[in-house]
Amino acid sequence: MIGVEYVAGFFDGEGCVSLARQKSYFRSPRWSLVVNASNSDPTPLEAIAARWGGRVRSTSRASDSHPGYLWQHVWTCPAKQVEPFLRAIRPYAIVKADQIDLALKFVALGPTVAKRLGADARVTQLREFIYL
Repeated sequence: MIGVEYVAGFFDGEGCVSLARQKSYFRSPRWSLVVNASNSDPTPLEAIAARWGGRVRSTSRASDSHPGYLWQHVWTCPAKQVEPFLRAIRPYAIVKADQIDLALKFVALGPTVAKRLGADARVTQLREFIYL
């Protein structure tokens, strides 16, 4: 099994924590928290997927004009595993520590579709603050 310390270091260099807001004219915005990592070697990504779930997708950008381009492999953390994954690697993260902290605050706010699930305006304001 892959060590948490290794995963934290790997994620510091190759990972991404991103937050997206989709506006809607009929209801509160819909939010998405995406956690992924990419590399030209799928081996560490497959080990991460074996421990935390998700899948590794592979794409090639090679073309006639760029035949030497390597394959890119991307692991995406499943939504239900984002919080456990980030909590596990947080003590060892350096570069992405602040992003992980904000992501965990975002997760703590609860469901991401505000009006449909009855969230109040304060939660929406907090999400906006974290997003900015």
